[in-house]
Amino acid sequence: AILRILQIITAFVIVGCVSGVRGTSFYGLLHGHTFVLIAICLHACITFILLVIFFLGMHTTHLSEMPWRAIDLTHSIIAVLVFIVAGILEAYYASGTWIPNCGNYVGSVYNGCPTIVAWVVASIFCFIGAILYAIGAWFAWKKRYYF
Repeated sequence: AILRILQIITAFVIVGCVSGVRGTSFYGLLHGHTFVLIAICLHACITFILLVIFFLGMHTTHLSEMPWRAIDLTHSIIAVLVFIVAGILEAYYASGTWIPNCGNYVGSVYNGCPTIVAWVVASIFCFIGAILYAIGAWFAWKKRYYF
């Protein structure tokens, strides 16, 4: 249960860092950020649902016919891949290279690329989330049984 709570907290930190940036460096909702926000929120919701199901013991009573370990393993593997892609996207956006004329000379002035620290933190937490979901996949695989 602690692992799932850490996964949900990590998702909240990522969403807060991605959506909390304001100012001239954030030109509306970028396409990569839309993917990150939707994917991270979706996996946080699924993780919360699995946490509640396992916490209340519904996997042994009302919903005992479902292959829960296979569902948990599949969700964890997909989440690892999604969090890695989200981390790469956040690292790209954090570098500031997507800003027009970034890294170019405008006249005699060098227009450097700003680093957005909140998105760097979001990228780091995406990779931490991928590690947490990989640990969850390992636990689900270790206690596997065949259907």
